Amino acid sequence: MKTHRHCSTVGLLGLSFLAIVVPARGAAERVLFRWDFDSVSKWNGWSPGGTIKNVEFGPDGVSFDALGSDPIIVGPEFELTPATNQQWVVIDLDCSAAGRAEFFFTNKTTGLYGGFEPKWVNLAFVPSAGRQSLTIWPFWGVLQKVIRIRFDPPSGVRCRLSSIRIVDASPSAGPPVWSFHDAGDPWRPMCASTVERTGEGLVVRASAPQASIAVVVAPFAAERRSILRLDARCPGEDVLGLYWATEDQPGLIGRPVPITGGDARSIELDLRCFPEWKGRVTHLALAFGTHGRETLTLRSMRIDENDATRPFLRLRHMGFERPVNRPGQVAGVRAILEHAGGPTIPAGVATFTVDENARCEKPSTSMPAIEPGKRAEVGTQIIPSKAGSTGVTLHANGQAFTCLLRIDEPITDPTLLDRGPDRYEVPKPRPVKTRYQIGIYYFPGWSPDQLSRWEKQADFPERDPVLGWYKEGLPEVADWHIKWAVENAISFFVYDWYWRDGKEELGQGLNDGFLKARYRDYMKFAVMWANHPPFAGHTPDQLLAVTDYWLKHYFRQPNYLTIDGKPYVSFFSVHELLIDLGGPEKTKVAFDAMRRRVRDAGLAGLHLAACTGNDSHSIETVQTAGFDSMTAYNYSGAGATMPQSSYRSFLLGHESIWKAMRQPGVPPYVPLLTVGWDPRPWHGPRTNSRFARRTRDFAEALGRLKVDLDMNRERMAILEAWNEWGEGSYIEPNAEFGFKDLEAIRRTFAEPGDWPINIGPDDVGLGEKYDLRKDKKSVAPVASK
Repeated sequence: MKTHRHCSTVGLLGLSFLAIVVPARGAAERVLFRWDFDSVSKWNGWSPGGTIKNVEFGPDGVSFDALGSDPIIVGPEFELTPATNQQWVVIDLDCSAAGRAEFFFTNKTTGLYGGFEPKWVNLAFVPSAGRQSLTIWPFWGVLQKVIRIRFDPPSGVRCRLSSIRIVDASPSAGPPVWSFHDAGDPWRPMCASTVERTGEGLVVRASAPQASIAVVVAPFAAERRSILRLDARCPGEDVLGLYWATEDQPGLIGRPVPITGGDARSIELDLRCFPEWKGRVTHLALAFGTHGRETLTLRSMRIDENDATRPFLRLRHMGFERPVNRPGQVAGVRAILEHAGGPTIPAGVATFTVDENARCEKPSTSMPAIEPGKRAEVGTQIIPSKAGSTGVTLHANGQAFTCLLRIDEPITDPTLLDRGPDRYEVPKPRPVKTRYQIGIYYFPGWSPDQLSRWEKQADFPERDPVLGWYKEGLPEVADWHIKWAVENAISFFVYDWYWRDGKEELGQGLNDGFLKARYRDYMKFAVMWANHPPFAGHTPDQLLAVTDYWLKHYFRQPNYLTIDGKPYVSFFSVHELLIDLGGPEKTKVAFDAMRRRVRDAGLAGLHLAACTGNDSHSIETVQTAGFDSMTAYNYSGAGATMPQSSYRSFLLGHESIWKAMRQPGVPPYVPLLTVGWDPRPWHGPRTNSRFARRTRDFAEALGRLKVDLDMNRERMAILEAWNEWGEGSYIEPNAEFGFKDLEAIRRTFAEPGDWPINIGPDDVGLGEKYDLRKDKKSVAPVASK
């Protein structure tokens, strides 16, 4: 599925990288270009889009209302040559509320969006209302030349724009070594942070989640200088975000640095463990803060040279060969190692050790020679002794890699494995009782003819489903999904539904799988029309044709989801729908016709829900268009001010969205919780993603969702998603988390009782029956590539 910009307080949900935002400073700037806006200069060559309304020019700038989902202001042509990473953009403005803005740049005037391609964009966080200067580092050196820029102010606020200017800076001298006791050290605030230099070091206080600081460094080669030594303290935090920019790539990229218990005193980490640590580094940044009240104290930080004569191995993956492993059973362990620096590693021996919760009878195994840039796989077998977890350590090349691997509960009730007299593959579900209606989106993109999607995640074996790369469209696959859902307090699936050129697409999961499944009546289902390009472009007559299709195939099914007796349907993109139908008023006319068609067929009507943003203009548009309720598909930008950021701050960032969506006199809101966001398999390592995912953080967010429902006397919520494997939003049982995330839903929303132990195909002797891969090693990233 796709994401789209919802509104200013939610943020763009698929940006390629983000901006550094810095409060105004008194230091002198070397200005390269400047545009002032006032009663004399007016727009000064800039062109506002159609949703920039109520414009007034004054001596201090141009004031306007930024309405709609995507307000834009496009600058005139100019030429900045050379464009470098030492240049930044300062925007002086006054906003009526906090929000998120976007800054685009380009070196051309043709192509997609007039040259303003989605990959050349920054997300700028406006931390508060009032007058301020946003300093945005575009990292546009890779373009070499910039000829146009565009500023998209926060949506749903009134702004006064005073000036926009391009300035430059000189990098710091010397190696990246800081004691933080020198008042002249070059680190400076970025987003939502203030700094104070004390006898203890540099004290950074957060005023919003994911506060950050940054420094421009004398460029250095990441491959040669990689040993991070950090002495820091941040109570309440488990990870810091470490970010860097390089000469040959646009934007910042970040990865997590653990600070167990909030204290990283004298931590040492070879940054070559991150595949993205490469190129010539020009900037460094640190981000922290889940709630926006934390304090980071930096005592010292340095990045030293590594020993180029010693080879270095990177652990790409270590885990069990099969997702479900129980006490007393032999469990295979596999590790994928990658040569990340130094000379070739000769063939030798790798050794596995385990903690007291398991035993390893053959700890030593041969390891092949590994050339620079190549990979190898090693493995062993262990026998876990009890449920919970076991620590497994791999010793190779003088390095040690430790992972905590999950051990599932033993099956003490053999009736759980009963497949009935006809030996059907999937044992009968045992639904848990719940007072809530918790639904979840289902992405139907995994049928046998969609193997290419599975192949894109071959380098992420921790995401392997318990069913393997399954053949979506098989009733047996759907029955496993139904069983796992209802046994863990999930009441309905909302299938992403596609229609193009007069026919349904990607329908096998619903039509051939769920609707033909033996256990289909155990749960309800609904559809969300995924009307984004290339599945957009529909007329009122086509909407009626689709309504007839739904009536024939879905709405009369006894387990179709209804609200007040009316079949529930949601639309992914309100924006595309309004374009197709000619605005909200004409959309309402089309909706009324759809509802009449359903009533004429003998049903109570049609409940239409909008996936929309929480700005006032979007909500007003949804209401005018005649939608019955509001929800969303995902909030992948929640709690984020950096391109990659912590999973916990992402989850907890949903709360402010839920509150903003609930306004008097507007359509009711069904809250949405995004279970994860990490689309690296589909969009590469620099895409926006949320790192350090943990079940305990997910459980915390579920608890807050339950509180939100209870406070508003509601029972219905939706999660995203069951199986968005490529986008990193999934809850279906998998190799990394097993059933733990599903069980967190059960603990939160199910009534106390005799809950069944979750089982999988291995437990009933089916093994890898549903896996599309004939030979996993022919697809997975193993053995010297």
